Amino acid sequence: METLLIAFLAVLADPIRWIICILSAWFIRNYIGALAAGIGITVGLTAMLVRNPNGPLLFIGAIASAIIVSIFYFWRKSRREKAAKTSA
Repeated sequence: METLLIAFLAVLADPIRWIICILSAWFIRNYIGALAAGIGITVGLTAMLVRNPNGPLLFIGAIASAIIVSIFYFWRKSRREKAAKTSA
């Protein structure tokens, strides 16, 4: 269990993952599309760059990407809704 926690924290510290997830959450208007782009691109890059990617590493990376995309997508959505209320 401790190893999984350490792997999850290491995946969250990956700056390339953060950049990809933030950009996909910010520029793709559909939530499912943003999730698919964020998870697909980061898992694809991990599988391409790591010589022997194992399933748990890719799964933990996908969960971390989904969390990051969700946070920034809903933050952007709340900002747009708040801006729409103040302009109306």
